[in-house]
Amino acid sequence: VYMYEGDELAMTNYPWSKISEFNDLEVQNRYKADVLTGKYSEQHLIEGAAAFGRDNSRTPMQWDSSANAGFSTSAHTWQPVNPNFVTINADAEAANPDSVLHYTQKAIALHHSAKVFTYGDYQDLDPSNKQVYAYTRTLGAEKYLVVLNFSKTPLDYLLPGTVKTGTLALGNYKDTADAPGSTTLHLRAWEARVYRL
Repeated sequence: VYMYEGDELAMTNYPWSKISEFNDLEVQNRYKADVLTGKYSEQHLIEGAAAFGRDNSRTPMQWDSSANAGFSTSAHTWQPVNPNFVTINADAEAANPDSVLHYTQKAIALHHSAKVFTYGDYQDLDPSNKQVYAYTRTLGAEKYLVVLNFSKTPLDYLLPGTVKTGTLALGNYKDTADAPGSTTLHLRAWEARVYRL
């Protein structure tokens, strides 16, 4: 499991709308070099900085629905607090057993309980597929299959070769229609499944 602060809550990027909201020196310098000289419009720079700028990873952690998302008692934080902190915050997610936070905790627990995810051999099952990432991890008799649909489009996915599903160990949907031993998976948008083989 690879995460950056806020991923475990499904925090989103701040809705940047003005150059003055950015504290990143690179953005400020690009404004002077590119916008003030007429190379780019201010809106073009804002859109690029919103998508790729470092300030997205620097906004305050959203702990709760209190002022400044519970991050600070100061009247002003260095970076702006995302307005969605009222609904996306650690307190709300801890209280919801179906939250991203609880799913992340399950993924971490699985990783810690099975050494195969750290030390096992990795095999990419379908490297040319642009929508599905499917691989196995094997350590001795222990083997897992991971299948990820990296798109908003549902699809039926035929597992390569002789690979079949086993027992579902983790999934980001509550249910799955595919029984153990399946060779075709009916994957929903952004669906992730981990099978113990």
